[in-house]
Amino acid sequence: MIYDASVLTPVDASVSLANAGNVSFGSGNSTSNTNLAINMGISGTGTVTITGIGSVTLAGANTYTGNTIISSGSTLYANTGNSIGAGNIQGQGGSFGVAPNASNVIFTQINTTGSLRLISDITTSGNQTYGNLLIGKPTFRITTYYLNLAER
Repeated sequence: MIYDASVLTPVDASVSLANAGNVSFGSGNSTSNTNLAINMGISGTGTVTITGIGSVTLAGANTYTGNTIISSGSTLYANTGNSIGAGNIQGQGGSFGVAPNASNVIFTQINTTGSLRLISDITTSGNQTYGNLLIGKPTFRITTYYLNLAER
């Protein structure tokens, strides 16, 4: 299932990634900087992929267990602590952070692989593990129980 720039309003219907299905959100073939708000809940065992040059904000109560893949040039914002699923965030040159207007966002844990650029402060009640991490702002705060940064 693909949601892209042709969807002009926030996406509100629930989606189930049953049988390890996958869903992709992004700007599609658009070359403009598209911002897509995904307010629906996402569940199941599949993967969520963020593509394109714009940003995607996940705002629903999401329980999917597959990975979240953030493609090169893409930006994923989380609006709540349960906006991203339970799987790893797999960076492929994209950016991740808390939505600019969100407050008090506390993730259970963050586990990343691949190249990822953090663009906001990150707070977790559990562990944070990062692979190839880039910090995207001059001052930055990571609040966590345990932090593991891999060698580059």
